[in-house]
Amino acid sequence: MMTSCEAHLLKAVESLTLSPEEYEALYSFIGYYKNFCQAVMHYSTAMDTLRTPLFSNNLHPSQGSCHEQRTT
Repeated sequence: MMTSCEAHLLKAVESLTLSPEEYEALYSFIGYYKNFCQAVMHYSTAMDTLRTPLFSNNLHPSQGSCHEQRTT
């Protein structure tokens, strides 16, 4: 999917008439956006792997707490 998006974007950019500074700014923006999207995907994957063991006990509030309570 990423390769397809890049190909469409390159076609669109080739049809533009921009100054060299504008091309550089656009290229920089695209790079930042790509890195942001990859970071979001990595974060999502990491949260899924961290969340799975945390919620594997399937504790429900009505089942009580998983911590012992001391009474004095």
